Amino acid sequence: MKTFKMYSDPSHGWLAVKKELLVELNIAHKISTYSYQRGKTVYLEEDRDASLFIVTYEKKVGELLIAEKHTDKRHPIRSYDDYDNPAYTAKQHVAKHKDSVSDFKLSFSKKIANRETITMNIRYDDECKNGHRSFAMTGEIAKDTRLHDPHTYGCIHDELEKHFPDYAKFIKWHLTNEEGPMYYIENTTYLASQGYLDYARSTAVCLDGTIDQLTNKTFLYNRLPELMNSFFDDMKYLKSLT
Repeated sequence: MKTFKMYSDPSHGWLAVKKELLVELNIAHKISTYSYQRGKTVYLEEDRDASLFIVTYEKKVGELLIAEKHTDKRHPIRSYDDYDNPAYTAKQHVAKHKDSVSDFKLSFSKKIANRETITMNIRYDDECKNGHRSFAMTGEIAKDTRLHDPHTYGCIHDELEKHFPDYAKFIKWHLTNEEGPMYYIENTTYLASQGYLDYARSTAVCLDGTIDQLTNKTFLYNRLPELMNSFFDDMKYLKSLT
């Protein structure tokens, strides 16, 4: 049975827990900024965060012991850094960069077999009128483009990859908006938890992710800033082609 230390002063208390354990228990993203951290240790405030940890630990691991250490003076923990919540950090990072690229549209066409024409349409805007710019990459194939009557259209990504190979690397961003892949956390964790690894990887734009990683919200939040850096870099490149 593992023992955790509870530090307290006359007005509050904090339970010391290694951050890696919070990640392992998949609750690092649920810890509030009322807790503190120093090095690899997080000091969970006693009212909510410590209770969340204890309940989760006992459910997933087993019973634990708490050793209390009290001081009548103001505890030094109060001067430690505020807890760096990965969900909050990720959202702050994305908010800082989301206006770095303005709306754009691109369209390319080429003749293919059977006297048909394939057209690739790329956009980054708020076409859905939901308050968020999103990226979409669709296409259409028609016998006669003058009739505006394609027989194949929509998310024909296999065809786009085949006929526009230089743009294939952008297909992974389809339906990603300025805050992240569509329903990034919810869809990824659900699909991974149901064993649909390939779909979960595609949803998270994480082609080498494991089931354990893709069901771990802390892992997903931690990788979001770097993921969105790549997204915005690609949007800037495509914008430069307009």
